[in-house]
Parts: sequence; structure tokens; C-alpha cells
Amino acid sequence: MARGKNASGTAVRDDLRKIGDPTGVKVDNAVDGLKFLAQGKHINYLGASGPCKFAPNGDILQSHFRINIVRNGKIETYKVT
Repeated sequence: MARGKNASGTAVRDDLRKIGDPTGVKVDNAVDGLKFLAQGKHINYLGASGPCKFAPNGDILQSHFRINIVRNGKIETYKVT
């Protein structure tokens, strides 16, 4: 929303991939990302989800996620992608 200066679904869709600009300033949290965007800089957000690579049409080509579940009161890793 900060990148596109618009909170509509279309604007978020259109600008989400642009915060992963490999030539941008590397940031790992929203506070720093917002600061650099306010300064008009491009950012390469490497936050909680880790790096995501997008195809030109917006499909995610690569991402890293870990999904945990609670089973019988214990946390288990369900899947790592």
C-alpha cells in the first residue's frame, strides 16, 4: 500500500511484487521498508516470509515457508517449501 500509495486490492496486487526489487535497498522489517519507500527509494523486502520471486504475471516462482501444526499438544513441522 505504501509503495503504490493506494489501499485498493488492485493497487496492492500491482505493487506487491515491486517491493521485492533485487536492486532496491535490502530491508527485513516493515518499519525500515516504509521509511525507505517514503524517501522514494526502491526496496528489496526480505521479511518474515523470506525472499519471494515472482513471474511477470504475478505468480510466485519461489518462496520459503514452514507450516507447523499442533498435534496432541505438541508443535510439529507439517511442511517446508
